[in-house]
Amino acid sequence: MDGIEKTGVHIPRYRLGRKDIAGMWGGRAGSGERSVANYDEDAITMAVEAAAPCLDGIDRDTIDMVVLASTTQPYLEKQGAAVVAEALDLRPGIDTLDISSSLRCGTQALRVGLNALAGGARRVLVAVSDLRKGQAGSKAEAEMGDGAVAFLLGPDAVVALRTLRIEFNTAMDRWRLPGDDFVRQGDERFTSKVLFQDGVSGAIRAALSEAGLQPSQIHRIAVAGVDRRASVATAAAAGFDATAVAGEAVYERAGHCGSAAGLLNLVAGLEDARQGDQVVLANYGDGTDVLLATAHAAQPFGTPVSNALAGGKPLAYAQFLRFKGLVENEKIEPYTSEISIWRDAAHLVRLHAPRCKHCGTIQFPPRRICSKCHAKDQFTDVALSKLGTLFTFTVEHLFPIPDTKLVTGVVDLSDGARLFTQMTDCSAEEVQIGMGLRLTFRALHRGGGFHHYFWKAAPAGA
Repeated sequence: MDGIEKTGVHIPRYRLGRKDIAGMWGGRAGSGERSVANYDEDAITMAVEAAAPCLDGIDRDTIDMVVLASTTQPYLEKQGAAVVAEALDLRPGIDTLDISSSLRCGTQALRVGLNALAGGARRVLVAVSDLRKGQAGSKAEAEMGDGAVAFLLGPDAVVALRTLRIEFNTAMDRWRLPGDDFVRQGDERFTSKVLFQDGVSGAIRAALSEAGLQPSQIHRIAVAGVDRRASVATAAAAGFDATAVAGEAVYERAGHCGSAAGLLNLVAGLEDARQGDQVVLANYGDGTDVLLATAHAAQPFGTPVSNALAGGKPLAYAQFLRFKGLVENEKIEPYTSEISIWRDAAHLVRLHAPRCKHCGTIQFPPRRICSKCHAKDQFTDVALSKLGTLFTFTVEHLFPIPDTKLVTGVVDLSDGARLFTQMTDCSAEEVQIGMGLRLTFRALHRGGGFHHYFWKAAPAGA
């Protein structure tokens, strides 16, 4: 049976309290907090972070397609899904596809993946990732959050997915023009009541009627509302009780994560589902997609959303502005070469390294002569481990980055390799020799007009 085999969730570690936003600009302070992507995170890196757990224990050669859905792609003309596929060390012969422009792009990506399976694909990896910006002091700034969710679609499904209804509209609700940094919004009362609440609830009622289902037969309903209140009101208008609305913790701890919002709520709604339970997803963005998820396992998921929301590190508002690029730091123009980026992609993006055939020593960065036994050109290519410990580190106070200080470290990986890289998602005061680390795919810098990606070290629990 085709459907969802596994899911992965990434909610950035940093969180900004909504009271802190109100304290800066005035106005009513909402409860909870919103998630904030680190300055070295973007839609591609968050997609990689969410998708990686989906591949644990999976034969990666069975992945035939990668789909990346996002309204905040780093490039206007360059495919993000290809970078995701390479960072996940997938074979070069797979199909890659980007879907963008609408907040419905996440459910559109799922439908594309299911169609690909029906057409003969063995497995499809779908990643949905967004980090949108609202103007400083606006309601959207507090409501929005950053995050990503991923789905491995394949024949060994624990959750079946089917589309119940698709509707589109061309009303001006939320939009961005080329060159816009911030999301524009139409009349709030019109968009929230007529377009969202009335439109989405109507689509849900029609979808359930056509499927011969009643709200009482549905375990949870996941609605991609701008906040919890909007989701509950819309579900109520469709005949659901507030207790059936999934994703309360998502809004309280992360916010509305763009195209990933409804899908995060879907995964949250499946966390306590049992075999036979059904969850309805109503995803809004220039129309509404209504999907039905049916659990085919005793407990299809553990607590991926709950785990991703747990913890979190408070972020000051001034730091938030720097992370979002709303306050400029000193700029640097690092040396770059698009040719060397292409040539070294196996090492920089896939994180492969040569291992000596004679003594087994892994060399990173790559070299022709073994650093231990001095054998020449006697290597085999291996993928490096993503887990290790910190051997030593340096704190750089002057290098211009949006964070306060740049920490670089030497990491001893569990496979014996040693890697020099930057550290992320932690302050200099948190760093200790011997601490457990994990490698996470991040933006290193921007030079030559394009993004450079590499693997940085984050605390193992972050």
